Amino acid sequence: TVYWIDIMQQNLHAFHLPSATEKLHKMPVAITAIAPMDTDTLAVVFENGWGKWNLETQTFETIDTLSILDTNLVRFNDAALDPQGNLWMG
Repeated sequence: TVYWIDIMQQNLHAFHLPSATEKLHKMPVAITAIAPMDTDTLAVVFENGWGKWNLETQTFETIDTLSILDTNLVRFNDAALDPQGNLWMG
């Protein structure tokens, strides 16, 4: 599956290559990056924090936020996994 994000529309798109079908996930927040956690769950980064999106149940759970971040000036915009599986965002 290939994923891409429409930040402004708060959409996560998923394209399943074997079946050539697309699925649209309407997100409750404007996400800026994703990373796989397991087969049914994605780590999602949003403007001032991160959470989990369950692909199967279509549910979102906030894990943590950075309240000192002035989202009028800056936001988390990118993320990556290191070789140990840690999520780094900035």
